[in-house]
Amino acid sequence: MKQHELATILLEKARIEELVAFYEDDTIDVPNEYVAYAANHQGITILVYQKDHHGAQKVVFQGVNALQEATIWGAPIKKEIKTHTPTGWQELAPHIGSDEVGTGDFFGPVIVVAAYFNPKQLDLLSKYKIGDSKKIDDEFIIKIGPQLIKDFPYSLMTVTPEKYNELVASGYNLNRMKAWLHQGVLANLQKKYPSKKIPVYIEKFCTPLQYFKYVKGHASFVNNLHFETKAERQYPAVAIASMIARYAFLTYMAELGAKYGTTFPLGASGKVDAFAASFIAKYKLEELNKLVKQNFKNYNKLI
Repeated sequence: MKQHELATILLEKARIEELVAFYEDDTIDVPNEYVAYAANHQGITILVYQKDHHGAQKVVFQGVNALQEATIWGAPIKKEIKTHTPTGWQELAPHIGSDEVGTGDFFGPVIVVAAYFNPKQLDLLSKYKIGDSKKIDDEFIIKIGPQLIKDFPYSLMTVTPEKYNELVASGYNLNRMKAWLHQGVLANLQKKYPSKKIPVYIEKFCTPLQYFKYVKGHASFVNNLHFETKAERQYPAVAIASMIARYAFLTYMAELGAKYGTTFPLGASGKVDAFAASFIAKYKLEELNKLVKQNFKNYNKLI
């Protein structure tokens, strides 16, 4: 069991200047108009708020061992200790992460999303059951999707099946396509949160060297990029991006189903092959070509 602690102290100007200098290397950006300064030191988030009416400034320390860190600077006027089981998250300071969906589905697009997380959203992780979207029921994703895109800053890019096939024909493989898309959404968010101290996490689908070869010539540059395996289990922003991407994909497929009066199967199984064959019988191959990824083995079985 771990203890998540929160401690609040009041400091005068001179002491605040000492604190800011001490945590200079741990400075982070927190998009909150009431926060004058923020840092993340060894997993402890430190927030210095604007002056109150007495001239002193409120400083809040939160995280494991936050109380001990706070008492270095002053006696807490408020403290709170919560005991909880470990969340498994490796990063709870502000960070950006990205994930994709649709790469294993014969029908539908490839969608890549980047999301931003900051410590003030910690309670939302449990509220929305944030985790790997592949392990969460689609019904739940559809239900909370609108709230996710409202509460978390994100950037999204969609490659339709027609565009996907065009890119493949021009020489793109899947990893190059993913790298280009991840670079785009991550750069979009990093423009909103430009601090070089905010880490950026991406699910490792190729070596870093290969990734940077893929994105050579991309118009945007991404700072502080980390490649991780099973990133959606370790970094909230990646898990949030995974869920928003899944929501966008399911919405896209639902709209496609409404257009054709059917429900499109996901994945690339034999069930998908049977559905595709019946679709061709009704709408012809030319129509199917607009909806599927033609470099899948499923396609070769149909032509």
